This record gives sequence, structure tokens and C-alpha cells, in this order.
Amino acid sequence: MTRHLSASAVAQLIGIKTGTFAKWRREGRGPAGWFHVSTTLVVYPMDEVERYLAEQKRTASGH
Repeated sequence: MTRHLSASAVAQLIGIKTGTFAKWRREGRGPAGWFHVSTTLVVYPMDEVERYLAEQKRTASGH
């Protein structure tokens, strides 16, 4: 079963504010696969978050 993280937890991992992260979601940025659990809760699959963070690390290191 896939584990999920709340949008606020992912924003904290990335190091941005939750409002900025919500804006990214509207712009199609950030990890893929998110969905609304309720009107106030958005979650992300853990594997997509890990993939996104790894990609950002590769991009930042120039590889």
C-alpha cells in the first residue's frame, strides 16, 4: 500500500511555506500524484515526493 504525506509535511520537507506549495500545485510544479482527501486536505504519494526531492538534488548539483 502506498504511503502518503500531507501537503504541509511535503512543504516542510522542501523548505517552503504551505501557501507557496499550494501555488506550485496550481502551477503544476512540485511532486506529481497529489489528490484531495477532503476539501482541506491534500496528500502526496511518498514515492513521488522522494522522486521529486532526488531530482531537485540532482539538478542542484549540476548532474
